[in-house]
Amino acid sequence: MADLADTQRTIYLACDGEVPVAFAVLLTGTKDDFIAHLEDTVELQRIYADPEYHGTGAAGKLMAHTLDQAKDRGFKYAWLGAWEKNVRAQAFYAKFGFTKVGVREVWVGEDLHRDDILVREL
Repeated sequence: MADLADTQRTIYLACDGEVPVAFAVLLTGTKDDFIAHLEDTVELQRIYADPEYHGTGAAGKLMAHTLDQAKDRGFKYAWLGAWEKNVRAQAFYAKFGFTKVGVREVWVGEDLHRDDILVREL
């Protein structure tokens, strides 16, 4: 519930009728060393689709809408961190023009993961 109350987060939903099937979260006020030189950035903190809706275009429409909203809000760049081994997500982000600008290491429990830092101009 804290995410819903956080004024730095904007949550977007894709629905099938009245049923939410995907969501995206834009987070303002974050930076990463690899994009510190860029102005007016926003982080695409999350984008997830129900696995039953993979391949339906729901996530793509949501991504396009979310990026349009970020641009309309005055942001010039969107960035995100994506686990380097998530091939499906990497291909999805590339389809929307995100390019790798660096790698950061993140601990997930006791496992060290490497996240690619991706950015795109809006």
